Amino acid sequence: STFTAEAGALQPLRPARIGSAVSQAIQSNSSVARPASTTPVFRCCSVGPAMAAVASFAALTLRRRIRLHRPHCRASNPDQSGAAVETRDVEEEYFFEEVSGDDPLVQELEERMREMNGDSSLTLDMVLNPGSIVNAERAVILLRAELKATPEEEVERRKELEDQIEAKQMKVVNEMRLVMTDSLKLEFLLQAIASVFIFASMCYGTWPLVPDLLWLDIRPEGVQLGLKLFGLWGIWLVTVPALRARKPGGPYGLGYEEKRALDLAFLVLPFVCLFTPFFSK
Repeated sequence: STFTAEAGALQPLRPARIGSAVSQAIQSNSSVARPASTTPVFRCCSVGPAMAAVASFAALTLRRRIRLHRPHCRASNPDQSGAAVETRDVEEEYFFEEVSGDDPLVQELEERMREMNGDSSLTLDMVLNPGSIVNAERAVILLRAELKATPEEEVERRKELEDQIEAKQMKVVNEMRLVMTDSLKLEFLLQAIASVFIFASMCYGTWPLVPDLLWLDIRPEGVQLGLKLFGLWGIWLVTVPALRARKPGGPYGLGYEEKRALDLAFLVLPFVCLFTPFFSK
């Protein structure tokens, strides 16, 4: 859209010729042959290329700054040019997102865990720390990719990466062995059942073991009140966490519907414990 007047005609001006056209237009207006009627057009065009040059330079500078400050900028098609594309260091993003059971990585880990423990019914959510296994395995994948991209000349760096990979793999193996046994699940279940009767006895004032705290200037009535409060909050403090501590699987394992119900109960019970004393004697 930028033009210059040459021999009485308007012709398009290429961006590469903007600088020379501007200097010629400013220094010598008489060197260009034009009719008198084209003088206003030429004066406008003598300012137009200058403004276009400034605008083009500003736009080019802005684009360069955007490219330099873009942290994960990659070429859309690196094969279009023969020049090598400079790669930038990308910050490692560790794995805070959730993974589903049909994720290929999870399925592969479950197969390895079944072979290691000799139990075909095991799943990843039956171990004590499933998140640690997934995170460690993903770290191994990243470290292997970095090791593959590291030149053979960097011996120390490759040795360091190999040590990190070995440590992560050992962590995965150790975590896969930490499967909750049925006896431990039964222990949590019995603990939750027994706590219900104990806390009920405290709430109704029939708990036989009442400590003597007169040396702290606390009367027996105050001790009984403290036991009632502990019995009221004990369901939220002990019973529900004991039931939620079980892992799925086995005859005493935690079911998925039961887990959702216990999660909801853990959120609702504090409000119940707070407002129940206002409606009871």
